[in-house]
Amino acid sequence: MHHPRILLVEDTDSVREVLSRQLEVLGGIVTALPDGDHVKRELDQTRYDLVIADLHLPNCSGFDIARFAHAKRCKVVLLSGDTIAASRDDLLTAQFDRILTKPVTLQTLKDLLIEQGLIEKISVHLKNNQLANPNAVINMQALQEQMGLLDEVAFKMLARFPVMMRPLADHMADAAKHRDMKQLVETAHSLKGAAYSAGALTLGDMAKRTQQLAEDNMIDQTLIEALLAEFARVETEINDMCKPKISIS
Repeated sequence: MHHPRILLVEDTDSVREVLSRQLEVLGGIVTALPDGDHVKRELDQTRYDLVIADLHLPNCSGFDIARFAHAKRCKVVLLSGDTIAASRDDLLTAQFDRILTKPVTLQTLKDLLIEQGLIEKISVHLKNNQLANPNAVINMQALQEQMGLLDEVAFKMLARFPVMMRPLADHMADAAKHRDMKQLVETAHSLKGAAYSAGALTLGDMAKRTQQLAEDNMIDQTLIEALLAEFARVETEINDMCKPKISIS
């Protein structure tokens, strides 16, 4: 089996971890970076089959990474959390080979790697006996689509989400209090990605709506309060789910 080398550049820790795991499940050898600082050096030193990069990154944009990758004759896929941005002509003319809208499922990545000729058509088996109520705080179907097999490794990753998301929720509440729209947009965007990756669909939808309002220079304080309450529910649910299954050092 061919193991494609993939460079992943994503600044949200939780999303980066989930995408890395998904790509590894599909047979990829993944190098994951949190920002664009070392992308050019990495491409100079190692031959990659594919680069997958977020659009908005610290110190470097997806456009910059596309230029670096194509200079090395490497295909590049853009990750975008913005469905409108994902369809804009200027992104397409930046020579991205594909644009994927987050959250990205395991099946979407599988189809991408097959389409790019990097893996053969394979079966990725997903267990169905652990699926729960789709309206639960954590949607297990969505979680499984993100992580693949819900094994001990998956639950170890899931257990880290509250730690990753807590600062985002706190910073978002603080940004709303001080009407810092730029910070509110950024933190809501990051929380949205983390929540969807954890299968917390209601929390993700609330963060998405908060981001949209902030982009229009508006704040719904009732929504912020409901979001923080939902985060507390997600935090409790994840802790309860993970404690019986793993031993966290």
